[in-house]
Amino acid sequence: MSILESVADRQAVWSETANALKSATDRARYSTFTASFLGALFAAFAVQQINPNIANYLAVLSAVSLAFVTFITARWLNKDVLDRHLRARIASEALKREAFLYATQTGSYHDPQTRDKILLNQKGEIENKVNDLLLFERMAKGLGNCPRQDLSLNEYMELRIDKQIKYYRDRSTRYDTYSQRLHTLEWMLSLLAAIIAALAASPLLNIDLAAITAVLTTLGGVVVSHLEATRFDKLIPIYRATANRLENIKLKIQIDKATPTDWVKECETVLAAENGAWMGLWIEP
Repeated sequence: MSILESVADRQAVWSETANALKSATDRARYSTFTASFLGALFAAFAVQQINPNIANYLAVLSAVSLAFVTFITARWLNKDVLDRHLRARIASEALKREAFLYATQTGSYHDPQTRDKILLNQKGEIENKVNDLLLFERMAKGLGNCPRQDLSLNEYMELRIDKQIKYYRDRSTRYDTYSQRLHTLEWMLSLLAAIIAALAASPLLNIDLAAITAVLTTLGGVVVSHLEATRFDKLIPIYRATANRLENIKLKIQIDKATPTDWVKECETVLAAENGAWMGLWIEP
């Protein structure tokens, strides 16, 4: 096995590990979102003038839902747990970057006599920073996205850049769909709360409208908090801007006579900037 193949194998493992950790975080986040929503609804119906036994039952359900939110947040959504996914993804992306630089003989990898040693050292430095995450390591389900042999510029653009552009476009479209749904839900809850507040003075309605208004406002806040936690609205422009920059580089290659390694450096600089941007978002509290 060559050193490049070894790096590709480890990158695939770290990518799968990051995916598993991210999936666990997403499940925890959606669980707390659903439980918060249900807890607020149970509380709203519990204070209405209904059968006392039913009211007590709803109050218990509300308390259980909110206790579930507190437990999951403390256990699965604390900073240490969230950082696991981030650090695993950083390791995966760092290994991928080094593999592509090596495969295109770019930068410090231009010398055939020393590039194997340099890549091995880089691999060691990257993985040593995440040794504590080996407890969560997952086996790779495929060969991953790293090169396993040297690449020409055209091969690099096809394997690295075209795939990244597609990823950014597809992911931003998906996030935009989720974001629009959440914004619409928050808008509808706010509108409904305003309408109910306007009806609160009516003597014809024998229900506690003030309590319902408060709950709807709370639900709107839950939606906004969930939207902020997912970072959809901040990630969408980052992904789209990065795709645009990479597409511009592809166009420049057709008219500029720079060396292939110069283009690889420019592309990797763009990708590194994007990685830094989304990492910065997830580091934010």
